[in-house]
Amino acid sequence: MIATLTHSPDRDCASPMGIPVDNMTMSETVRSIMTLAHRRDGRSRLVSTLNVDFIVNALGGDKHDIRHPELLKVLRDSEIVTADGFPVLWLSKIAGYPLKQRVCGSDLLPELARSCANEGLSFYFLGGANGVAKRAADILIEQYPGLQVAGVAEPFIHVDGPESEKSEETDAELVDSINRSGASILFIGLGNPKQELWFNRNQHRLTVPVAIGVGGTFEFIAGTVRRAPTWVQRSNLEWVYRITQDPARLWRRYASGILTMARLGMPLIKSRIKESVMFFGRNIPDNANPHWRDIWSSKDSAISLIRLPELVGRDYLKSVVDCILRKQPDKIRHIIDFSNVKKIRLAAYPFLFSLGELQHRYNDQIKVVGVSDQLQADLQIARVVDSFAKSDNGIVENLRKHKNKDPEALAVESYSLSDMTIVMLSGPLNLTGLQASGLIASLEEILNKKACVLDFRQVTSMDSLPGSLLMRIRRQVGKDRLMFSGATHHVFKMLCLSAKDRSFELLADPVLGQMMGGK
Repeated sequence: MIATLTHSPDRDCASPMGIPVDNMTMSETVRSIMTLAHRRDGRSRLVSTLNVDFIVNALGGDKHDIRHPELLKVLRDSEIVTADGFPVLWLSKIAGYPLKQRVCGSDLLPELARSCANEGLSFYFLGGANGVAKRAADILIEQYPGLQVAGVAEPFIHVDGPESEKSEETDAELVDSINRSGASILFIGLGNPKQELWFNRNQHRLTVPVAIGVGGTFEFIAGTVRRAPTWVQRSNLEWVYRITQDPARLWRRYASGILTMARLGMPLIKSRIKESVMFFGRNIPDNANPHWRDIWSSKDSAISLIRLPELVGRDYLKSVVDCILRKQPDKIRHIIDFSNVKKIRLAAYPFLFSLGELQHRYNDQIKVVGVSDQLQADLQIARVVDSFAKSDNGIVENLRKHKNKDPEALAVESYSLSDMTIVMLSGPLNLTGLQASGLIASLEEILNKKACVLDFRQVTSMDSLPGSLLMRIRRQVGKDRLMFSGATHHVFKMLCLSAKDRSFELLADPVLGQMMGGK
């Protein structure tokens, strides 16, 4: 069962800035990707090469906000994330779990070319411009005899805004070409965040085993952009060399990135110092013995409770997650009480992603209670506060049974009132769910007769394209005809990005209550 989790507790990761990064060398990364490339199970998996641009594009510079929730989700859901840049290694040291080695996309692609040539696997190159991808492919074929390039495509792709609404047909043709090529690895050279968002939009229909976002690597291989000398790369000064190649364009970008990383990193440094003081000379609980207490057991159900200690280390939290997996989470409700916890080691944070994935998979069976304001503030600094679901209710409240639902599907319920219809959405809001639910057709029918309120409070995640489609309908009928209410912060952020309107607001709950006839 553990192997089926993306955030398996056996996955060796650090979590600088709330994005799990795999602790692997270049050779280990190549072996892992090659194993995935041989796996023909109809599922496409993403490998992300994390650098400063990725972090800034996903998180922004405000520790209390997230710039692009969809991008952050894609990075967190990636099968493998490598440290493509010295700042990521630096952050991992601050987080108390230093990564072994920098693994950047521009070095990874040639290494994979060598392995694929030896094992008879093929590439597909997507992205680039003016024939750069084709030149890069030809160079690799010459360097690694036996390498097979299954296809090259250089389309112009939109992933957000009104233009993205027209992308469905273009994407379908492109994905069909990639699938028919039989390629083992898809290299996407569109730059971040476009390459990750395009993959997320099309993952459900891609069958190529592995996709890797490689940014400007095609240009490096083709020679249109020069890489720094090896000694500069090893000195972690490649970014300085890049600026000298195009100072007019790049100095602002790198300066902005460095300042943003400083703003994000300083609170993390303070948190690490505080951690060192609190853990100094203290006995940390044995990782082998997390103490679960069975507080309810019957023929049909069981409930198990654990109260975590004041100080929680990496091994201990891993053991808690391992125990949940061993104790059949689909049959036993697990309640994890954080009320005594004063500090969790930064190095333990990757296992919060394991916990969050288990919550998502088993819905109501795993509950987290008692997270204090101070602990929540610590988790916010490291950007993991949203990685798992916290209950505002106490333990007794969480013993009650709740109706289970499929967490992977979009659910739609509508309530028709005299002068309007309320449509309640729950689950992930993506293109697949949107099409399967028939929501767009239903909205058009409803709006022909009366006003409509779309309520998002139970939506767990949201992609760009559904937001763009809903905003287009709203612009057509008017914001007083189609209103939106009740969204989590991340979903609200995606709605704002789709609306491209700084004045966009949700319908306030008191107003909605009055419209429904409440007090």
